[in-house]
Amino acid sequence: FFFMAGVNALAVKRSNALLGYGANVVYSEGMSFGSIIRVFSYLFGLMAFGIAVSIGPIRQWMLRSGKLPKPGEGPSEESMLQGHLVLTGVAKGKNGSKAKASLTFPVDPGYLDTARMAVESALALSLDERVPKQGGVLTPAACQGEVLLERLVATGSTFEYI
Repeated sequence: FFFMAGVNALAVKRSNALLGYGANVVYSEGMSFGSIIRVFSYLFGLMAFGIAVSIGPIRQWMLRSGKLPKPGEGPSEESMLQGHLVLTGVAKGKNGSKAKASLTFPVDPGYLDTARMAVESALALSLDERVPKQGGVLTPAACQGEVLLERLVATGSTFEYI
């Protein structure tokens, strides 16, 4: 379970409407775990955390004891530098063909790389002549596409066809 999955799915659906990927596009997200034990451990931890923060006295204890960050606090720089994200996309054609690619973000995507992605998106929109100058409700794929991918790779991400 990834809390942004619903938002991501809507962005893909909108991109498909704008770019015409096809009528049979199906989008889904998942997480990779090394074993079934890790899956259940993750789900149990997520459930326990959700229950704990929804109960006022437990939430207050978690804040006082440092188990939860205080407002305005975030992860340490060391923790952010140890984080990473690997996105793997798989496309299957009508005839059974398959394409697979991977986009890797080398540091924490929630803090450090979100800022980099926002800056690179803004620079692509404002500086690159290949980005169409049109209005409307657009997605990064629809208005920046390869331009944004090139900028992300030039500033630390890696992209490869698998």
